[in-house]
Amino acid sequence: MTSELVTNALTHSAGDRFVCRLYLTAALIRVEVEDQALGPGPPVLRRPGPDAPNGRGLLLVDALSSAWAVTGCPGRPGRTVWAELRRETGPSALAPPRAE
Repeated sequence: MTSELVTNALTHSAGDRFVCRLYLTAALIRVEVEDQALGPGPPVLRRPGPDAPNGRGLLLVDALSSAWAVTGCPGRPGRTVWAELRRETGPSALAPPRAE
């Protein structure tokens, strides 16, 4: 998810800087990528055909995340694309069973 957001910012924002932030809470992992929003338009979810060479970045983010959106940057030009993952609250499916 992080790779897709960063790649999209580098490929489509037409700016010379971006900022990546990671927030962790007990319930969520949130990734934010801020860019200068100098590209031709806002990020949009696409449904490319099977032979299309690109256009799947936000489709993957949408499939993997529990929520995502594009927001403006208050007080300055730019935009932030963020995505969240819910953290598991129970035992991990990958954790070995505990001996009783």
